[in-house]
Amino acid sequence: MLPSISPSVRGPLAAAGVLIFIWIVALSTAESHLLREIVGYKDGSSSSSSSSGGAGGWTSGLGHHLFGSPSPGSKYDDADLALMETCNKTQWTEGLWLSCHSDCGPNKKSICGGLNNARNRLQICLRLAIDIGAGVSFPYVTKRNEGVWAMTDSEAICPDVWWDMERLKERMAERCPSLRINSCAEDPEGMSQELNIPSRHYMERPHFNETWRMLVNDTLKENNVTLSNVTEQNQLLLRYSDSHVAWSYRDSREILTLRKALFNALSFNRTLLAIGEELALSEGLYGGNFIGIHLRGENDWPARWGTPERQMEQHAGEVRKTNEEADEPTKTVYVSCADRAVIQKFRDIMAVDNYTVTDKWTLFADQPEKLELVESLPFDEKAIVEYAVLLKGRYFQGNLISTMSSLVAYARTRDQPEEYFSTYIYPNTIKWGIDRYYNEPFTMRGDKHTKEFVISGQDIMDAFP
Repeated sequence: MLPSISPSVRGPLAAAGVLIFIWIVALSTAESHLLREIVGYKDGSSSSSSSSGGAGGWTSGLGHHLFGSPSPGSKYDDADLALMETCNKTQWTEGLWLSCHSDCGPNKKSICGGLNNARNRLQICLRLAIDIGAGVSFPYVTKRNEGVWAMTDSEAICPDVWWDMERLKERMAERCPSLRINSCAEDPEGMSQELNIPSRHYMERPHFNETWRMLVNDTLKENNVTLSNVTEQNQLLLRYSDSHVAWSYRDSREILTLRKALFNALSFNRTLLAIGEELALSEGLYGGNFIGIHLRGENDWPARWGTPERQMEQHAGEVRKTNEEADEPTKTVYVSCADRAVIQKFRDIMAVDNYTVTDKWTLFADQPEKLELVESLPFDEKAIVEYAVLLKGRYFQGNLISTMSSLVAYARTRDQPEEYFSTYIYPNTIKWGIDRYYNEPFTMRGDKHTKEFVISGQDIMDAFP
């Protein structure tokens, strides 16, 4: 019998029994240096912290740290401790590597899908690598076509253009020291053999518990690969497509632990975040007492997911409702949208009630150098700048089916004692397969400070961010 990847805790028979039980239950349930110079970037700036919620991290208008908050008096929070325990129990194989991709790029080995779909592919790949005791080798990611935003398989770039890969390596070295990370390595050196894991479409059910490990073991066996022969001198690279929403944190009972720990580890490019932080400190946003809105009104957005007019109608009504119920009302609204004409329409709607609707262009209007810098950024890099602003607002409204809105909502609420989506978004809904159905779609749901425009359809939050 070929040596295989072993469960980290249980024996084979117990693991098989648990897996069968889980399946039964599951089936029964319904351009960076220039940027640094312009924004005055320095190592150790407020946009980065070596530990979750460290003193250097900035906070949102709600008081949440951008990178998460540890328990009082501790460097690590419960999510970190769970990650450390998981990594300690994992059986690691020196020389075994995992590279996740989505069949994009010139060699069909890159990751695409836009900023936040790509980010999810990286974070899930981390989780999959830990599960099988492998190192992770991140390939290139591909940019959007700036002329057609729906086309996300354009120029290939290194992941550190969008994410802080050095910070990721530092945090994971502390919390999961056996995990090795390569970045921008589509064809990493030193591999003696490559093996493709059977592909998965992102609409298929995600892996959980033992299912990923079983798939890898079956693939090794079918290809007569013996793990005991994998060493630093005889390395094996596993390629997998597609890791988008490919691991269910909920079904694996990691929704409050590993999901959060890995999210906190993989932060956006600190230089782009610093631009967003400076934008958020503009006088026109009154120290964070504003309503941030992610309005998905660009021309690549499918009408079935809410036309700009439908979204604006819901956002306008919710803004008024928020102020009626707010302890600290505000007449300031910040809108994140790449279409200035759509923002102007919303500005006209809200002007009737004396609201001031602002955006990145108006806030940087008196700083032409910084405005020119922001204007020069590609679509997804602008999104990173706006992400930092939307975290800062006392209030936020988004569109749940947008991964940008979902990411902001998660980041704003991840330190709350209750799981935000189960508590405020999902009540009185039906989950059928990967889809969730709302009794009142095209309406706003959420808590007092963070709300989402909900639409029936694929629900990714069990495996996102």
